[in-house]
Amino acid sequence: MSNNFRRDQKVVSIIDWPAGERAPPNRPVKGGVYTIRDIRWWYDNCYLRLNEIHNAHWDDPIYGLTEPGFTVTGFRPVVEPRHETSIEVFRKLLVPSKELVP
Repeated sequence: MSNNFRRDQKVVSIIDWPAGERAPPNRPVKGGVYTIRDIRWWYDNCYLRLNEIHNAHWDDPIYGLTEPGFTVTGFRPVVEPRHETSIEVFRKLLVPSKELVP
């Protein structure tokens, strides 16, 4: 799953991140666009840390003090619109000009 994501990539949150005892206080907002700061594996899950969101570090029994992240399944990559290449300027070159050339 993490192969679809990379550092500095823009992603959009596709879920409402629930509050709870183990939920970090600063969470993504559904529909919000964020930039990946870090990608980490924690047990069998892949988590993203985001440039726009920072939380206090937690004491994890395996990793020690670490900032919580957000599971990759809650995001999708931002799809940038493709710019269509126009050849109209070249078509105009093919039309004979009515101006006289000196």
